[in-house]
Amino acid sequence: MPHTGVTYKNMIPISSIIASGNISPIWAPILIPTSAFIFVLGILLIGSLAKVQSEKERQNTIRLALEKGQPLTPELFKEPGFSGQKDDRRGGLILIAVGVGLFIALSFFTPCQSKGIEWFAAIPFFVGIAKLFNWFLQRKGGGNDPKS
Repeated sequence: MPHTGVTYKNMIPISSIIASGNISPIWAPILIPTSAFIFVLGILLIGSLAKVQSEKERQNTIRLALEKGQPLTPELFKEPGFSGQKDDRRGGLILIAVGVGLFIALSFFTPCQSKGIEWFAAIPFFVGIAKLFNWFLQRKGGGNDPKS
């Protein structure tokens, strides 16, 4: 049975698409970054719309409870998803993982002429170390986080 999947040999390079006239060489450097920004803006817009919808539902619940004479609990007035305390340990661990992942990805998947760029992954890594250190100091030093 012959292999019908996409292989490197039957892939069309971007330069040949531009040379064929399907994409103008003037527009290609503009369209590629613009599409990335539009993608990010779309994600932010969807998140914002979901938050607005959630807030509408919460306000509707409060209105229905008031109409029916139900007592209102303080939990109804809290911001959903916010516990009120900082979690430096969780944020630090996430940033350390992002730093390690970036380092691995950049060191294995960058072209040879741009070696050294993987060290930019040290920025989130060391910010994560600092957040873990801050959590440790607050825990040991009697900081204003007694639950840890």
